[in-house]
Parts: sequence; C-alpha cells; structure tokens
Amino acid sequence: MTKIKPQLFVSSCIAEQHINAKNFLRLPNHPCQISCIKATCLLIMTLCCKPAHTMAQHALVFSAEKTRKGEAIYVINNAYCPVTLALDLQMDNATFVYNKEPFFVIPARTQHYKLGEVTVYDWRQKWSYSYKVTSCYGDLRTAVYDSLYEYALPYQKDSAFRIMQGYSGSFSHQHQNALDFGMQEGTAVLAAREGIVIEVVQQFTTACLEDSCKPKVNFVTIYHSDGTMASYVHIRYNGAVVKPGDIVKRGDLLAHSGNTGYSSGPHLHFDCFLPNVGEKRTIPTKFMTGNGKPADYLAQGNVYKKDY
Repeated sequence: MTKIKPQLFVSSCIAEQHINAKNFLRLPNHPCQISCIKATCLLIMTLCCKPAHTMAQHALVFSAEKTRKGEAIYVINNAYCPVTLALDLQMDNATFVYNKEPFFVIPARTQHYKLGEVTVYDWRQKWSYSYKVTSCYGDLRTAVYDSLYEYALPYQKDSAFRIMQGYSGSFSHQHQNALDFGMQEGTAVLAAREGIVIEVVQQFTTACLEDSCKPKVNFVTIYHSDGTMASYVHIRYNGAVVKPGDIVKRGDLLAHSGNTGYSSGPHLHFDCFLPNVGEKRTIPTKFMTGNGKPADYLAQGNVYKKDY
C-alpha cells in the first residue's frame, strides 16, 4: 500500500445554515424545522456539500441544553460514515469552550455528540450567540489512502464500454479525476470496490446541459474502508437497488444506468474522492481490465472489456 498524504482545502462553496441562539431563533431565508421539547430545542437541518456533478446531502440534528454557565451544543449524525463540520461563531457577552480544533469529526451514526459549551460572561446583561455551519461527508483528518487498490470495472462480465471522457476532460472534467463510460440506459452498474452505501438519490427523471440540471441528478455514493468515497452518477429514475446503510462487496449490483442531471446522453460517471468541504477532491484509480491483470488507469477513447 502506498500512503499518500492529501492536502487540506477549506472552501466556502458549500450550502450553509445559520443558527441564532439563545433558544435557536429562526433567521430569515434559512427555513429549518424546529421543535422544542421542555428546555431543549432541536433543530433538524440539511447541510449540503456541492461536488463537481452532484449535490450530496446529509442530515444532522442539533440541540442545545441549558447548563449552569450557559448552554451546551450537541449534534446527532445520522449518516453511515463520519461527517466533518465547522462552526463559524458570533458571540455576544459569551464565549464558546470546545476542543480548539478547526473542525469537528462526528463518527457515523452518533447520538448526542457534544460540540462545546457556551459560557456567559455576565448574567446581568443580555447574551446571545449564533453560528454558521459547513459540513461534508468523511473525516477531513484522513491522512492516507490506498492508491494501489485495484478497482473492478463497474459493469458485468463480457461487457465492454468506451471511456467517453477521461481525467481532466475538456467537456466537464476539468481538473477532475473522473471517468464517463458510454453506457446505454438500463445497464447494470456494479460496485467497483466494497464499502457501505451512504447516499442514494434516484427521484429525478430528466437531463440537459443547463445549469438548472446540475443538482437534478441521480447517484449512489459508497464509503470505503480507507476513508475515500466513490460516486456512481446519472443512474436512471428509481434505478438504485441499494439503500443507505447497505454493505456491498466488489461486484455487487448497485443500480441501473440512465441519463439524468447535467448530461449530453446516456452514460455512467464514476469518480473516487477524498473528504473535503467544498469542491470534490477526486483521486485517480486503477482498474482491472480484460481478465483482471494488469490494473491500469483508464484513458479517454479506449474501449475496456471485462472478462472476469
């Protein structure tokens, strides 16, 4: 295994939610579902990372509980992988006591994770706080990944497909390690690597080359054991056969291909990426071709048959 240390990029091109507290007051233009139970207010919110082709979403649940010195802030992570989040805090007559890291990594399926405590300076004066949340799937502290892993072609044995667009392709893959397999609609899409399903979107029906189609794309995302993730994109309407939480092996059926989102025609978009707040940090991947040996990077214009 070759150990590669990625750089950490922090970007603002992410959907943000603004939370105002004490008592988690709703701010204009940021509608959130709020329900208060006794002294604790729960805020259910969707936080979005915007990668190159898809709008990956995950749900977090925030809560505040009164303490002797102010309030403690907690979060629930309902995702099937870690989630990294950062808080941009604004304090009035208060301070926030936390672990001093620039971001928080919330383990998968974690309940009641304490982010920190708001401590009031002077109880005789008014106090308040607000914060802006940015987040993404995965652990931003991921320092290594398996660059030598040999991925399986994401289709069935005895099939062959052409790479319509390869790494850094001029049409839509600029500065991205992404692959487009020319693939007719309804083709079985198989897992190129084992992992756990963390996201499935399959409600969209149309495709176009307008910006309005970019977020209207169907896909499946798999989280791998080394902290990387892979997206299988442009699957057809209701074309997924897996759901979040499913554990899949290499070669398992994930979905059926389609033509949804920002697309010029039926194909399967595949990319593997590292956690990042903002734009996708895609990585190159070696695929087993022919009878499985040797594994190599796929090139635009070539046809690759799967004999294994």
